[in-house]
Amino acid sequence: MADESAKPTPDEHAKAVEHLKADELARLARIEGKLGVPHGYYQSLLENGSDWEFAIKLVVLLEAALGAVIAAKLQNDVMREHCDRLNLVGRTGKLDLAVGLEALKPVEASSFAILAEVRNRFAHRVENINSNLETFARSLPKGDLPRYLRTVMMVPKESQKEVEFLWASEHAPRLFRHVLWTGGSMVLDALATQDAKAEAEAKRRGWWTSGAKRQWTLKDLFEVGHASATNDTKK
Repeated sequence: MADESAKPTPDEHAKAVEHLKADELARLARIEGKLGVPHGYYQSLLENGSDWEFAIKLVVLLEAALGAVIAAKLQNDVMREHCDRLNLVGRTGKLDLAVGLEALKPVEASSFAILAEVRNRFAHRVENINSNLETFARSLPKGDLPRYLRTVMMVPKESQKEVEFLWASEHAPRLFRHVLWTGGSMVLDALATQDAKAEAEAKRRGWWTSGAKRQWTLKDLFEVGHASATNDTKK
């Protein structure tokens, strides 16, 4: 029998949730600062501006964060500029690179890709400037809205039937902007977490000092060459 005394009290549970929220907000604030946007900017996207502006700004912010995290993972700021020239999706795109670097999980990359697809289908059409995401969601071909919702929210396959009522509801299109924002916050939080890890690793190894260029040692070169040779042997 489970020990009932081991269960948290409602107050303890509430405090734990608040602590998790505070950690998430701190990570988001950190990456907002790194990107040079005002504190709370991501939160403001949910309520401010038209849906057309929202769809564009959401993906622009996430792409900027993605480039910053890839650069941090590779310990090379030049990569940030190079990433700006890459397509987001595709075999040579930023998302595949991010998954390869473990900056994003495949499910997070898929969510990001859908956010970009919505941006392309909705905001890249000038006639939608005065339209809204609810109207767009209702106009989608059958099957697209459920696919968008479950992918953006990263719903596991084994749980999809349990939450199918969410996208089957007639109210789902009305919540489309909120769902996109929530999915984006999950992706941004994942990137913020990986950015913090990359920075901590850089400090641990002493790779970067404030603004200093990476100085390679013979040991580094040997380790890279050894890893490359090992990978080639496995192929």
